[in-house]
Amino acid sequence: MRDEIAQYRDADVQPFGVEATGDFGALKADGKRIQRTVVLVDRDGTVVFSARGMPGASESLPALQGR
Repeated sequence: MRDEIAQYRDADVQPFGVEATGDFGALKADGKRIQRTVVLVDRDGTVVFSARGMPGASESLPALQGR
């Protein structure tokens, strides 16, 4: 995400990190370690995209179209 920050900002997205791992399903199978996860939440608080790993802007931003 860091390398694509301009694409997110152009889409009026404010990236930030949180430690809400359990709430967003970002724990590894052992329940003790964090699995990198990208979650996009729209202005209404609705999760519109969620994927483990490091999905890029081209994969995540289309979820915001029409919102």
